[in-house]
Parts: sequence; C-alpha cells; structure tokens
Amino acid sequence: MATVAPPAPTAPAFPKADVIKALVDELLEVARIEAQLRGIALPNDKGGAMKAPIALDSLSVVDTLCAVETVIGIELRDNIVQTVNAGIKLGQAPV
Repeated sequence: MATVAPPAPTAPAFPKADVIKALVDELLEVARIEAQLRGIALPNDKGGAMKAPIALDSLSVVDTLCAVETVIGIELRDNIVQTVNAGIKLGQAPV
C-alpha cells in the first residue's frame, strides 16, 4: 500500500508591487513636506519629484517604512533604519 503525502502548504506571494507603490507614495509625500518646509520648489510631476535632491532624515524614513506594514501585514523592527549623520550636532549644518 502506497503512502500519500499531504500537499505542501502554499505561501502567499510577496506583494512586491504594492510595497513599491506604498514606499514611493509615502516618500513623495514626505519629500513634498520637506521641500515646502525648506522653501525648495519641487516639480509637480511624479517623475520630476522623484529625481529632486531632497534630504530626508532617519525619522522621516522610519515613518515612510511604516506605510509598508499594512501592506505586508507585519510590524517592522524599530532599528531597521540607521542614522547616517550621527556626528552632526543640533544646529550644525552638514558639510
């Protein structure tokens, strides 16, 4: 008598397109806010806005990553983003 193995469980496909859309939409929103606060003219079209050199701090990036949590259904770790300009003191402009 042959033994029949149960079918292997199938994992849902990773929602890559939805993650990309959530990240791009949120990053563009953060960039628009940063540009407005700094008095920088940001192009209205999506392609132009995506190429604009707008500096984002690590807190803005963490907030942006939170937009992905609802898409993938898990909460991301708090330390997923590292601060790049750790040596810059408050009030000191980056060189």
